[in-house]
Amino acid sequence: MDVHEIDGWSSRIALEQIGRELWLVVVGGEQDLATVDRLREEIERAEIAGGDIVVDLTQATFIDSSVAGLLVEHGLRPAGDDVS
Repeated sequence: MDVHEIDGWSSRIALEQIGRELWLVVVGGEQDLATVDRLREEIERAEIAGGDIVVDLTQATFIDSSVAGLLVEHGLRPAGDDVS
């Protein structure tokens, strides 16, 4: 998992292939305008490879509207459409 520190805050973004057609993007720490491009790169890598994409935000401590917008832009939604 890549760990980046920006202004003392850490953010983690990792892309992992699970099986043949499932990609897991694990997001941890603070995610905002400073990290959204890195997250976009990982999501686009998974899209190019094909298959389903799951973005795991359970380790994220903060996401801002730029990250939420990116998820919407790529058609990603919470599992079962259950927003909490």
